[in-house]
Amino acid sequence: LDAGEQIVNNYYLTKHGGAIKITDLVDAGGGNYSGTVWGGAQIDNGVAPAKIVRGWEQANGWAFQIDGVIQPCITSISQVLTGNSERFQAFLDLCATFENRALMTWAGISSTAMEEGQTPPIDRYIVFSGKEGKALDNNVNFLNGYNYTVYAPDNAAMQIAHEQMGLPTYDQINEVYNVATSEDATAEEEAAGKAKARKMIDAVRAFVRYHFQNNSVFADNHVKETSYQSLYSSDLGIPVNITSKSSGGVLIVTDAANQRIVIDASATDRIVNRMARDYEYDQDKKTATSIAVSSFAVVHQVSTPLCYSKSGRYDDTWR
Repeated sequence: LDAGEQIVNNYYLTKHGGAIKITDLVDAGGGNYSGTVWGGAQIDNGVAPAKIVRGWEQANGWAFQIDGVIQPCITSISQVLTGNSERFQAFLDLCATFENRALMTWAGISSTAMEEGQTPPIDRYIVFSGKEGKALDNNVNFLNGYNYTVYAPDNAAMQIAHEQMGLPTYDQINEVYNVATSEDATAEEEAAGKAKARKMIDAVRAFVRYHFQNNSVFADNHVKETSYQSLYSSDLGIPVNITSKSSGGVLIVTDAANQRIVIDASATDRIVNRMARDYEYDQDKKTATSIAVSSFAVVHQVSTPLCYSKSGRYDDTWR
């Protein structure tokens, strides 16, 4: 917090990039404050929060004395989704599309790096990776040591995306492959199938990456309207933005198609403001001695899929 800025929100990012939750803050005067400070691990595991016992407004912000440590989140994004697979199974299944390496290479996505030390193009499509044993479980492959927001599309959102907005399913992509590689297919038909399958795969990749954005944004009491870069970039290499603002615990998200998606922190039947952290260690997790890099995130369940296209559709390039 800057000097003079009042504490009106429940969620704040630390200098490390992770989030803390402040609840029940009361100023009794004379520096006598009370309240609680939660880290992600305390929220997830039912561990008692740290209690605020004193507070001082400083020239450059606020300082609080607390009676215990704040424990950061140890739950990965993958664990949040797989631990609630009854909500997110359709999204998880779509992410697994990129694990069919035979299909991917047939569609023209190379498994060989252009230069030594570079990542092969096929690996840039992978969503969840164990990082060769260095991850706590599975990390989001394209995050890189920052803080992020995940708009996790639930099964209802995925149904809308597939049935109403033209997002290809894995079965549809595989059907293109089967037809194009059948005994009756000509060379021209196989070439056309490859081109179509590649565009369908790229549409799925764009969909997945557009549901991740730079900067952790919570459904909170007062968050000014700001546009953030998503993890999806256009063919010109320009990141496609997502705009959000929050008041009264309600986060309003506006995508490139000008859809307004409402995320309400008071909805107890939904996953909102869920803290997560992906860890990557210096070596295999069984023998690791330090954290090489980690990425913080907040996960929000959404029942309307975000769209990266002004048309509001995902099939503009391949239909």
